[in-house]
Amino acid sequence: MTHSEQIPSLKSSDLVPESKQEVAAQLPENYIMLKNRLLAGDLDPVDFRNILIQADQNTNDREASEDNYLLLKDPQVEHFLTNTEFRDGYFLLLSFTTLHCAQRLAMQEEGSTLAQKMFIEALSLKQKVSNPTEEDTAYLKATIAYFSGDTKRMEILKLKIDPNGTMKINIKVLERLINGLKEYGKPNYKRDYFGIEENA
Repeated sequence: MTHSEQIPSLKSSDLVPESKQEVAAQLPENYIMLKNRLLAGDLDPVDFRNILIQADQNTNDREASEDNYLLLKDPQVEHFLTNTEFRDGYFLLLSFTTLHCAQRLAMQEEGSTLAQKMFIEALSLKQKVSNPTEEDTAYLKATIAYFSGDTKRMEILKLKIDPNGTMKINIKVLERLINGLKEYGKPNYKRDYFGIEENA
């Protein structure tokens, strides 16, 4: 995400349907086609994952994460992917997607409560992967600690991320979140994620 992107307004109902039956009803037509191809065996799970990640990365504000989330939460898709060798890949992808949904919500003050629940959900999903490492979960745990103002726990968790590894960008994000808490005394995710001044 970049500071210059305008984050569209989200409602909790846009991300969390009241029932599983509502999931399919909310899917766009192109996502229904993806689902049908996957279930029919015409689309490999790895290619399915790559299509969703590409859609997610197409915009800086990760707008596609909402539809990706709905598709991955579809009971048929979930059952299909969790009963194949792609099981870990499914939980990693859904965790990644849920994280981006949580971030989009957290950028809005009114979305903060639901965002915290989704950060916790993203962590829970990542922990379902076979043998997750401390580094795998540290960023999500530290983000959850941010909303309770626990900078000490955040500092400890930040040290578990390899500064030379693939997740090193998350160290910079955590540093900004920590600095924001220390400077202002309370969380404001949009302000601290981008490291912007409160009166800017």
